[in-house]
Amino acid sequence: GAFYTTALVMLDIFWFSRHMEQRVRRYVTLDPALQTHVYTQPMIGVTAHFGNWELLSKALSVYGFAHVAVASPLANPMVDALIGVGRSRGPGVEIVTRQGAIRGLLRALRQKKHVALLLDQNTKPEEGGLFVSFFGLSIPMSTAAAVLSERTGAPVIPIFCRANVNGSYTIYSLPPLKRAD
Repeated sequence: GAFYTTALVMLDIFWFSRHMEQRVRRYVTLDPALQTHVYTQPMIGVTAHFGNWELLSKALSVYGFAHVAVASPLANPMVDALIGVGRSRGPGVEIVTRQGAIRGLLRALRQKKHVALLLDQNTKPEEGGLFVSFFGLSIPMSTAAAVLSERTGAPVIPIFCRANVNGSYTIYSLPPLKRAD
């Protein structure tokens, strides 16, 4: 399943790079409930390697949700450059690199911009991560969303781009996450 999803994401990066706005509007719909969770005020949108995380960013920008996103460099510099062009193409998407991202994201939130984070990264504690239980395994996960929310008061909204069986996509969100005390 993971290989299938990754292949689909990679193919869609190239397919949606041509006539991006027209293709997004034709093949990507916003779940009506999304409007109840996505705000005009600055927010922190969090997602995972589920569905099409790359298309999620493009589609949100096409539908008027400009944002600053974090991208980790890929191991192959040529592939990284190719994918990087696709990530930053289009209106309303600003990319910051993972190294030192918190400072840029704080600045973005203070400038009233939305922030988008892919949280299921291998972020070790020395890089600002925290070990959490995931399907019975202890894995390192980024704490960036919690840190940003704590410092700015911006809500953390889980948001995803689900692939549908007919080849289209639906973007949906869940209610804002609550802080566990």
